[in-house]
Amino acid sequence: MKRVVSLLSMALMVLSLTVSCKKDTVDTPPPDDNEPVETEPAVLRGITKEINFNCKGYYEALPARYNETTKKYPIIIYFHGSGQIGNGASELSRVLNAGLAKVLAEKRFPANFLVNKQNFSFIVIMPQFTSPPNNGTVKSFVDYIKANYRYDPARVYLSGSSLGARTLTEFAAAYPTEQTAIVPLAGALFTDLDQKAKRIADNRVAAWLFHNELDESISSSESKNFVAAVNKFNPAIPARITIFPTSNSPQQHDAWTIPTNPDYRESGKNIYEWMLQYKR
Repeated sequence: MKRVVSLLSMALMVLSLTVSCKKDTVDTPPPDDNEPVETEPAVLRGITKEINFNCKGYYEALPARYNETTKKYPIIIYFHGSGQIGNGASELSRVLNAGLAKVLAEKRFPANFLVNKQNFSFIVIMPQFTSPPNNGTVKSFVDYIKANYRYDPARVYLSGSSLGARTLTEFAAAYPTEQTAIVPLAGALFTDLDQKAKRIADNRVAAWLFHNELDESISSSESKNFVAAVNKFNPAIPARITIFPTSNSPQQHDAWTIPTNPDYRESGKNIYEWMLQYKR
């Protein structure tokens, strides 16, 4: 009888422990793996460093908590126009005079973007070239950035204005798997157009171009022809274009101030939210 009671007591003790363990498991909240949402402006810093003979300096803009995390961030590389060419040192600040660089310098760039219920903060990199770059020097710079920053390889975006727009479209056509999406502003590639456009279309590079209709410096037909050439190949992601009918800028050439402003939206998205729709 004592043996039965003893066995019964042991069974009740095991049952009690089991229930207790299960209860602890249920009541203990799961660990929060989400990184904190950025609320402070990106940290903008000019860096003088010879990356190659044609690039001796650049700006970085890093999320405020970049050094406190291990996460990988989406990255935008923004290419300047001819007015921002410089030596990468005493002339580096020219880069901040236009486009996305100016938005960052004026602290108008949002710390966080909410897209498809996910929070994103960007690394933004803005090189300064000493003369109009070719694909080789751009590739050298992009390789350096990818080797030295903690970026998300599925979310690499290129944008740029005027000369920078031509630069990035040429690069995207030559290396179509290096980026996810491009936003050229007031310029596009125009030589060997069909061959290059096919590479962009076949490799699912999303493209949204902007141009002023009456641009006297680079004809709007340059962007229009690029978009038409890409879409001729029935890409999985059709290229799109926004044409502004008028502009008060000199030679009506500034098609970058409006779209780089985060407050400017089409179909509910600014260009940064549009980029984040796409990943490789």
